[in-house]
Amino acid sequence: PEPQGSNTLVASVFINEDRNKGNARSDYLRPQIYGGKIFRTRFQRALERTPVGDQDPDGMSGFRPALAPNTVAIPTQTKLVRRRSDGGMSQGVYAKILADLKKRRKGKTKLGTESYFFMTQNMAADRPGLRSKKEGIYYRNRAGKIGLVFSINKDPIYRKTLPFFEIAGDTVKESFRRNLLKEVKF
Repeated sequence: PEPQGSNTLVASVFINEDRNKGNARSDYLRPQIYGGKIFRTRFQRALERTPVGDQDPDGMSGFRPALAPNTVAIPTQTKLVRRRSDGGMSQGVYAKILADLKKRRKGKTKLGTESYFFMTQNMAADRPGLRSKKEGIYYRNRAGKIGLVFSINKDPIYRKTLPFFEIAGDTVKESFRRNLLKEVKF
């Protein structure tokens, strides 16, 4: 609150810009408030720089980025990966995914260990018994069970769906004075 006179109250409503250990909340909400492309996290940008093996149409093996331009890695809700209490993946999982993708590219993964790896749609389609046939990052546990962890999809473009400024204005009108008077001691 800013002092504006004896009978005028002013409030500032904002989304916290704090980037403590990750991405700011405002970066995630911006496409919902204004519309536009999805926010690319640090993990997404790292995947853009991570080469993965791929089979080109001529049968020659080559490398390409795990995330091409205008694509995004969307997390799935597979039960194979351990999660935090809030349902998200820990920062360590993201680091392990990137490390495993680099190891696999160099041929340094051992069979019988848990690992993350990349499969194109063609590779997934050729794999019998696989639930998902999408391109993405897969996880193999020690028992050999495979599940899709991140599917690679086209960049979603959001329409303005969150009326943030209207909600903030209505909230200030309805409850700011009452809450301020309750908290301020005279």
